[in-house]
Formats: sequence, structure tokens, C-alpha cells
Amino acid sequence: MKKITILLIFVCLIDNTFSQEFMFGGNIGNWVHDWAVDMDKTSDGSLIMSTDNQARYWTTGVTYSPDTFYGLYKIDKTGRLEWSFDFFRTSWGHHEYSIVQTTLDENDNIYSLIHVYQLDKPDSIDGHTYYPGLNLFKINQQGKVVWIKKIGSTEDNEASVLYKNEHLYVLGTYKGDLALSDNKKFSSNSYYQCFEWLYEQGTDYFIGKYDTDGNLLNAVSFGEDYPDLLIDATIDNDENIYFIGVSDYFVGCVNSYSHITKVDKDLNILWKKVTSKEVAYEGLFYSTNIHISKNNKLYVWGNIYKKVTSADYTLNPSDDFTGYLYSPFLLEFNSTDGQFKRKMNLNTRTSYFTYGTLDNIKKYMVNGYMDDYGNDLLVHTAYTGDLNIGDTTITSTYHSGYHHNLLLLKVDLENFKPKFISEFYGSKFQSYSEDFPGKVITDNKSLYISGTFSDTPLKILGNDINNNSGNGCYDVFYTKLEMNSVFTGIDEIQQNINNIDVYPNPCNTFLKYRCNEKIDEIKIYNMIGSLIGVRTPIINIVDINNLASGSYSLLFCKNKRVIYKKIIIKE
Repeated sequence: MKKITILLIFVCLIDNTFSQEFMFGGNIGNWVHDWAVDMDKTSDGSLIMSTDNQARYWTTGVTYSPDTFYGLYKIDKTGRLEWSFDFFRTSWGHHEYSIVQTTLDENDNIYSLIHVYQLDKPDSIDGHTYYPGLNLFKINQQGKVVWIKKIGSTEDNEASVLYKNEHLYVLGTYKGDLALSDNKKFSSNSYYQCFEWLYEQGTDYFIGKYDTDGNLLNAVSFGEDYPDLLIDATIDNDENIYFIGVSDYFVGCVNSYSHITKVDKDLNILWKKVTSKEVAYEGLFYSTNIHISKNNKLYVWGNIYKKVTSADYTLNPSDDFTGYLYSPFLLEFNSTDGQFKRKMNLNTRTSYFTYGTLDNIKKYMVNGYMDDYGNDLLVHTAYTGDLNIGDTTITSTYHSGYHHNLLLLKVDLENFKPKFISEFYGSKFQSYSEDFPGKVITDNKSLYISGTFSDTPLKILGNDINNNSGNGCYDVFYTKLEMNSVFTGIDEIQQNINNIDVYPNPCNTFLKYRCNEKIDEIKIYNMIGSLIGVRTPIINIVDINNLASGSYSLLFCKNKRVIYKKIIIKE
């Protein structure tokens, strides 16, 4: 059997542009599918991880099965598991449930939206009653329940919870009747089912405002006649809420449209910005993530399947766009009035989650999780195939099976262009192996990254995170990186240099390249990031005869301008 190694080739005249140190990493999961839902960081650097899995309800006779995971975990600042939230465990098994979203307050109390299934009447834990359907839990840092509030029914799945200034905001959709309190009761709109000639109850939006003791302060409901979908939400320092969604989401009778909606702290709608409108079953911008930056701009990450045309912009699929694949875009808007400002796309394609549906857009498509870093934007997403980012060209590990490599980008908000930082990938278990990005969090010196992966092992800066399933199912990963001067020199790296073609690829003795400029030197790095050799090229040939099979990075250098390539060496 031939051994294959991936070699990344960088050409440059400078030292490492940034240093990254792997502090810790781990995984959550077993033999079933596990999915990264959320990640929050406490004041002492611990992580609160929330997950979902395919086998939430798994019992053997009347004995609790340890193969079922609990969904909420605290990882301490050294990367060790401190506790897992197993409050639903009983002598006969446990109720099927899923974590919808979590958030923290200044005292590191956890507020978690939990959807409870397969329960036909209220139950209790530590003297606190929970109900079938959507519940809001307050949990302290020791993993103990403080209080529980009933939110919605078993049909009410989509929701977000936000915290700001000692107030909690729960956003969601509901179908039928919703009673948040005795004097805050709502009924969703009905719509005409044109194929069955009858009226049906649709889904509408609701927002409930609570204090940290769980007291309801205010609530509103609104929506179109046809179903509304909630996808993601964020909040600014003045407690203005911004959420992305799709309304009139029904095939056949009406044209669906995607939008951003701004709601103030008194739950008044300030504006709604339509970001796309469906025409002849095509033309929707499927937004997945929204972020309010410290520059008070809104950034919306999303995907398109076909060309999208609005009054403000036209979005065209990527050049290599084929089949049932999606092309990612980042849009910028003013937070004050929703005015569109700029757009950015990655000329790549991504596949959908095999077990998802378009009724849950956030889980169905590849997300772009965002956080501020300095005056710029950090994005954790994924790509497939060949991708050019400035003068950096990267190639996903496997073209077959539409395999995703996880991708970390910096978006320069001055010129609104992406810059490559790093990518994470591993060895596929089967042809359908895929990796999906999760939440990313930055502070002054550290970077926390999460996601869902089926590769094993997943390599992050040369460190392995193994998948526990043993059968190609998904696990959840989390990692902490110390990034010293992470963006130092990136502007130099992104300066224009003519593209370099390398061949043959794979190779085993000599590597050839084509470039219109003379290359000064070539630096060779292994996948851990250690410099293992420097070559002075002779007639566009690089001697790699003494390199063992494995993965490397080659940096091509010319007057402080660089480009890197990833190649394969085999025996």
C-alpha cells in the first residue's frame, strides 16, 4: 500500500508570520452522531460546551445506558472535564432532550434553552419543575439547577437566548398557542394550504424578556400568515436585538423571503431588512450567522444555491459551483438602519449536512461563526476543493465525497477582504466524511474553537483529536490556542505575487514549479509548524528526495512576498 503525505509549500523571505501554540483540545462523543451546538467561555477561562446527538433516548431495558450523552459540559481552563449535566437521568432511563442554545451572565451563571421530548406531563429535578417542550434553565457553575421556566410546547423548536445588562431575551417561533404567563398569551397566524384546500396553523415569532430570577418582564409576538423561521440572533450593548430569519416559508403559494429584524429593549420592531426574496422557487440567501461588531456594523454569513438578486446587490454562485452545493457569502449592514454596505464571497462550495433539512437552516448548511479580533473579524467556516484567498491557494484534503476542511479566516474590515490564517483537517473514515465549523471565541491572547467532525484524527496545529465513534459518525471537538502576534506579517504575506504551479502532485523525489518571477528561497515546514529545511531553487526544481512521506508546508519567498502550496509526497 502506498503511503501518501500532504506537503504545503510556502515561498518567502521572512520568518514565521505568526506563532500559534496548541494549549489543549478534546472531543465529546461516542458511537452515535454528536453535534456541536454552542460554546461559551467563563471569566476564568473554562468552557461551557453544549451538544446534541442522534440517540438522545437510549435505554436498555430499565437500565440507563452510558452511551447517551448529556448535552452540557464544563471544561476547565486546563482542558479537563469538570462536570457533565446529567440532570435527566432516572432509574429507568432519561427523557429525550436537546440543548438549543446557552449564554452566560457576568457571574458565570448558565442560561440554557433545553427542548424536552417524550414527556407527556411535567417532571422535576432538585425540586424544580420542567415541562414537555421548550424550557429555560438557570444553572450555576457547579452544574446545579437554580430555576426553570416553561417557554413553549413540543412543536416549538427554534429559539435563541441572549443576555445583556441583567436581562435575558428568549426568541423563538411557536405554532398554535403560546402562554408565557397568565397575561402574555398568543396564537400564531393561520395560512391557506393551497395544495390541500384548507387552513393550517402557522409558526410566528415571539420574544420574552426576563430578569435573572426568571420573572417575565415583557413579551411580544409577530409574524407573517405563512410560516416564519428563526435562524440566529445577537444583541448589542444597548440591548437592541438583531435576528435573521425566513418568512412566508412555504413552497407553492407564496414567495419566501429572508430578512434581518431589529428589536429594541422594549420589544418594539425598529426595522426589517429584506436580504433576498424567492422567485420561482429560487433566489434565497440562506443566512446562518449574524454578528454585531464593535464597529456597530452587522455581519451576516450565509449561502446561496442559485443567483440572488435584490435592490442592493447581486450574489452569484462560485465559479466551480455544481450540483446540490452552496456558495458562501458575507454581507455587511449598518446596525442603525439596516442599510447594506458591502459583500464578500469565498469562491468555493460547501455541501449540506446529510442528516439535516432546510427547515433547520443553521444545522443544514455550513456556518460562518464570527468574533471580533482587534479591528477586524475572525471567521470559522469550511471549504471544499481549491480555494484562492488573496495569493494563498489551499486545497481540501479529499475531492471525493465533498469533504470539508475547516478554515480560519481574518476579514480585513478596511478593504473587506479575507486573509488566510489556518485550516484543520484529518483522515476520512469513509467517502462521506465531513467536518463542520462551530463557535469561535477570542480574547486578548487566546482563541477557542469548536466544531463537529467525522475525520479521525482531526489535526490542529499538528496535534491529534480523535473521533470516538469508530464508524464515521460525528463527534464534537473543542480547542484552545495561544496566538502570539497571530496577525503579524499577514499583510506582507497577502501582497501580490504571481501564482505558482507545482507538479507533479503527488511526487516522491523532485518537485517542479512554474512562476514568472525568480524565487529567492523555499522554506519547508512539517505539519506541526517546525521548519525542517530551506532550499535555494535551481531551474525551478526543488529537491525533496530526503523527505519522508508525510505532510509538509512549503513557503515560496520573493522580496517579502509569499505564497504557499500544499502538495502530496508518497513512497
